[in-house]
Amino acid sequence: MSIASFGTKVFEVSGDKIYTFQDFQCSASLQTEKQDSVGNKPSTYNKGSDLDTIGFKLKLDISYGINPRNEWEDWKTIMESSVSYPFILGGKPIGNNKYLLVGVKPSNFNVDNKGNILSMELDFSFDEYVREGTADTKKTSKKTSKKSSTDKGVQGLSDTEFASLIE
Repeated sequence: MSIASFGTKVFEVSGDKIYTFQDFQCSASLQTEKQDSVGNKPSTYNKGSDLDTIGFKLKLDISYGINPRNEWEDWKTIMESSVSYPFILGGKPIGNNKYLLVGVKPSNFNVDNKGNILSMELDFSFDEYVREGTADTKKTSKKTSKKSSTDKGVQGLSDTEFASLIE
């Protein structure tokens, strides 16, 4: 029976396979900025909704009909592909947008004497994906001033010239 899905991955429980998550978390927040006001409490500037996030843990165990190492590698490939998918839970998408897998963190390894991973946990982080952004390419303008050859500025002074200025 399908519980949830993300891309090609289907979370399900059947007679020969257990592939479901635990500690599911979904977070929504608002971006705000505090603006100082002399003598008063700061005012709050509301920037709007932040990206929603999803997180959960997935226990992978060879006795559940799952190859933990293969699943770990599959999830890393999904993350590195940078493709967003809807996260479907109970047949309905969570939110109005897709999600991007941004973190896969393995832990709690159980390894046999040949180095085979018998069980492990994967901790996932997903960010809501609204649209592709662009890198910040703001250029800082450099103001140049023309100085005469006698105007060296403080940094251009010798130790003796600087000492004479502060006496």
